[in-house]
Amino acid sequence: MNAWSNFKMSLRLLLRQWKSGQLWLLSLSIIVAVASATCIALISERLDSAILDRSAETLGGQLRLKSSTPIEDHWQKQADALGLNSAITLQFPTVVIAGEEMSLSALKAVGDHYPLAAKLEVAESADTSVGQIKNSGPQPGEVWLERRLFNLLNIKLDDPIELGESAFTVSGILLQESDRGGNFYTLSPRVMVNLSDIQSTGLIQPGSRVSWRLLLQGNAQSVAQFSDYAESQLADNQQLENLQDGNRGLARSLNRARSFLSLSALLALLLAGVATGMAARDFALKHYDTSALLRTMGLSRKQINQLFISQLFVLGAIASGIALIIGWSAHWLLVQLLVDVLPTKLPPAGIAPLVTGFVSGIAILLGFASPHFFRLGAVPPLRVLRRQLAPMPASSWLTYLSALLVLGGLFWWYSGDLTLTLIICGGGLISIWLLMQLFSWLIGVLAASSLLKNRGLNWRLASQQLARNKQQTAAQVLSFSLPMMIMLVVLQVRSGLLQDWQQSLPVDAPNQFALNIQRWQADDFAAAIAERNYQATPLYPMIPGRIIEVNSTPISEFSREGEQSKTYRDLMFGASELLPDGNEIVAGAWPPKDILQQLETSKSGSKDNTQTVESPLYQHQVSVAEGYADWLGLSIGDQLTLRASGIEFNATVSSLRKIDWGRMKPNFFLLFSPKLIEQLPVNMMTSFNVPEVTNATERAASEKAYSSLVRQFPTVTLLDISRILAQVTSMLQQVTLAVELLMVFVLLAALMVLLTALQSSRSDRARLGALLKTFGAPLSKVGQIFRTELVLLGLISGVLALLASQAVLWMLYQRIFEIEFQPQFIWWVISPIASVLLILISGQLVTRKALQTPPVNVLRQLG
Repeated sequence: MNAWSNFKMSLRLLLRQWKSGQLWLLSLSIIVAVASATCIALISERLDSAILDRSAETLGGQLRLKSSTPIEDHWQKQADALGLNSAITLQFPTVVIAGEEMSLSALKAVGDHYPLAAKLEVAESADTSVGQIKNSGPQPGEVWLERRLFNLLNIKLDDPIELGESAFTVSGILLQESDRGGNFYTLSPRVMVNLSDIQSTGLIQPGSRVSWRLLLQGNAQSVAQFSDYAESQLADNQQLENLQDGNRGLARSLNRARSFLSLSALLALLLAGVATGMAARDFALKHYDTSALLRTMGLSRKQINQLFISQLFVLGAIASGIALIIGWSAHWLLVQLLVDVLPTKLPPAGIAPLVTGFVSGIAILLGFASPHFFRLGAVPPLRVLRRQLAPMPASSWLTYLSALLVLGGLFWWYSGDLTLTLIICGGGLISIWLLMQLFSWLIGVLAASSLLKNRGLNWRLASQQLARNKQQTAAQVLSFSLPMMIMLVVLQVRSGLLQDWQQSLPVDAPNQFALNIQRWQADDFAAAIAERNYQATPLYPMIPGRIIEVNSTPISEFSREGEQSKTYRDLMFGASELLPDGNEIVAGAWPPKDILQQLETSKSGSKDNTQTVESPLYQHQVSVAEGYADWLGLSIGDQLTLRASGIEFNATVSSLRKIDWGRMKPNFFLLFSPKLIEQLPVNMMTSFNVPEVTNATERAASEKAYSSLVRQFPTVTLLDISRILAQVTSMLQQVTLAVELLMVFVLLAALMVLLTALQSSRSDRARLGALLKTFGAPLSKVGQIFRTELVLLGLISGVLALLASQAVLWMLYQRIFEIEFQPQFIWWVISPIASVLLILISGQLVTRKALQTPPVNVLRQLG
């Protein structure tokens, strides 16, 4: 028989077996594996593209040169020589004037070719919240303002404003500016003008604090060459940022999301692989007779292997094609669920994720299914006469090794980390072996216990059936309890976190922050808040400063990789006599004090009339946030040297505070006594709640009251975080819903393992049923025994999944979320019941035919 005839014969056999229903479990296992891999690969590729696109938008280009002095000409010449597109911007704080109104603003001047890679959205009508994407900045003589400034200055579009010595016409409302950045000065509302207008304003004078930026965009080679050029040219006041620096927070978040997606895909692939292997083993066992018959007709071992392996890969190709469609659809649904959470519209994916999914399916077939199919070629022809004859058993280690190599290769491909792959594969194998031994022991103990023996014949026979093949039963329990545990964790974390979030944010939780309140404004601002019946927190003094030394050691020696920004950035020092709401002292004593050490004596006056002046010297104390203390390794009694407003002073760490940042109230890393802070030029800050109203009349009155507050205190920066609070709640709901969708793949894979395990044990059940019916047991009694076995299997799996989920939840709540873990006892009821029902229904579908088969047929088939 030539190869083509062999292939045609394999197709005919495949069609016949498909019609008989022998291939549906194997097909479904392959579909679950390929669909999950395709879905995750599609999302991962689009997230990678989103990181690069968003980073370019955040930077304004592929490179950004920052400088505190004007950009020298040689930078521009080098960019032009390399064929890079470029744009220059500068920004600084200034006051904008409209008639008799004025406000502090963050002015940005943009040159030609801006916004380059940035996203600039401007509205030309006050009645719309959606603007147009602009490809250039304002025209000379025109200005774009952030919407907040329209209320602060009481102006509208086309009104004139003044910047320094020049007048401008307001021509647009600035809605979005992706390269704005996030620092203290950009909290002020934005004013954007054309770079050519800056000189006429006269705003830039010697000593002005101006930030210059050169944005660059081009091909990868030119960008790399410019980076190399910059290494030797950068001055101390200059910094070159690339796409990796552009949005590290976003990249970390999306990388975590991608890691979770990859782990979900690998878990689904693992379970689907196990199901594929079990289904292939069952398929091979059923075709020993067919193989033996073909051997008697003259087919060689090689031809038998080709015949069945061809069937396997044709089936794999068809199932994978269906799975690619399912995987793409699932990824599309997942993206729609996360549309408000993802940072930007995701770029389209290429063909590589589809190849990834297809290759993953083929790899699963090679690693888990092919070893069982190759055994068909070794079936002896004499099996036609003696059905007890079977092929020489393949080494179990060889079978497991092929599966391990495939899994290891897929792990490495998905993670890109060989060390992590070795750790996961090695640790996973050890964990699975230990769990299998533990489950086998538990099943043996349960079967031997008097608790089941005294329950009657049904329970005794069911427990003996489970204990007869403890390894197989343990594999079923493990494969089903693991994904069920994950589903329980996800569902309980979702409900628990949302409940904790809602409890920590009552109806009157602050949704506005007020910054830059001057001391002389504090009483008037507090009165204005009270007049409008806004619930407010106390006014806290605040001043920017930083730690210089810890125990006489420079702070620079405490910085570690990845943490430099934390130790060097400017902090906001605060002061309070009362412990702020949401703060808890975990070490030391509250409040921080100023302890009089001695009186410093100095002389002043003329030579003939000198006076002795005694100045008090205090030992200051400071209370440090627990997290910040951990960063620097601070403990009670440590000595800090600090600087604020050009003044250096020392302080002793007197207490450590645990802060609940979720309360949306003012908090500080360092808290001093008011006596110290009052000696320094400080501003005040507070937070308050503007009640949400639904009635149109009340809403108009509320907006009017808030607008009047803005106009009454134009120099106070008001930050509205109400939308952020709503967005966080929505994000939690959407992300957990998306996680649950991903877990569907895992649960389906686990269901495939369960069904194939039940299917593979159907011959044992059929033999038990035939023997029982031969001894006179009615069909109903046999059915009761089978159902009891399934109930026991479901109960064991459900209880183990429940116990494991509670342990995982406790660790998550205590170590990660840092909130009190409160068991939700409703799940203690739901988990075992759901597990029993799912396994019972699945098992009934699989074993129904075994019950209906006449005993004589079963006994004849068993020889």
